[in-house]
Amino acid sequence: MKCTVFFLLCYFLSATLWGQDYSKLPYVPAPDNYQLKGKVLALSWQKKIPPGDSAHYRGQGMTTPGINWKTEASEEIHFDSSGNVLDRVYTMPGKERNKVRKGNEQFSYQAGKLIAVAVREDDKRADSVYFHYKKKGLPEYYLLFNGDNQLQYKVTFTYDKERRLTLVRKKDKGNYPIGMIKFKYDKEGLRQQQYFNRQYQLERVVRFSRQVTPSGQINYSEAVFDAGGKMQRGLSAVKDSAGNLLEESVISADRQVTDYRRYDYNQQGDRVEEHLFTPQEWHSAIIYQYDDRDNWVRKEVYNNDQLQDI
Repeated sequence: MKCTVFFLLCYFLSATLWGQDYSKLPYVPAPDNYQLKGKVLALSWQKKIPPGDSAHYRGQGMTTPGINWKTEASEEIHFDSSGNVLDRVYTMPGKERNKVRKGNEQFSYQAGKLIAVAVREDDKRADSVYFHYKKKGLPEYYLLFNGDNQLQYKVTFTYDKERRLTLVRKKDKGNYPIGMIKFKYDKEGLRQQQYFNRQYQLERVVRFSRQVTPSGQINYSEAVFDAGGKMQRGLSAVKDSAGNLLEESVISADRQVTDYRRYDYNQQGDRVEEHLFTPQEWHSAIIYQYDDRDNWVRKEVYNNDQLQDI
């Protein structure tokens, strides 16, 4: 599990996330995303926060949560024998203070392919998504419906002869265009995405660069430009040969680094250190306990050596 606060930042499929990046299929949790080893059929966890008046520090040994600790988030997920997600129940902080958001997701499959996801939040029906595939197995389109089962939009995918995504169209319930994305490639891979509005006018361009060194290290960057070619923001990253993120920099419109992070990993591939410079230095460390298959079963997160959560 590679994200420090993976519940909030990495793995949560919620109704509010469906439309954020329509160039990709909505995220579905799977064993590989959790780096699970062995035949895992169920996974559950809780994230506990110590009370504000307590102080636990790195190096003092493992801490046992007390009855006054707050359970900030939780998740329970079940897989079938093929590793497909069957259902998922979660809780997470709500928008209002001391409010808890509860959700439930049900996944349906046909011939091994996901065809539908139904979401309930706070005991009410929320968004649902239905998928359709081409004969060769590539996603052709998906439909998103709201809690009243009304169609909100349709997203269609077009590919080239090498099965690479070339065009994504998003249309509303009346079949009118909402947006379009074009993809351009070279021999090294994806190099550009062009975003168009409902009038098919160019709004922004994202340019990508990816280089692999002889040692297998990956140097990656992306930059966002407006329709006139002015840079809006950028991101650069370095990954090792296993795909672990080692360094990450956020770049402003005036090409200044506004956020720099550096990461370290243990032999199991889990992140154990994060250093942040923005410009003050901030440090996060994670201590794990593992089962006999090297799945972590407990982790303690420390920010500047003070315990934040278990």
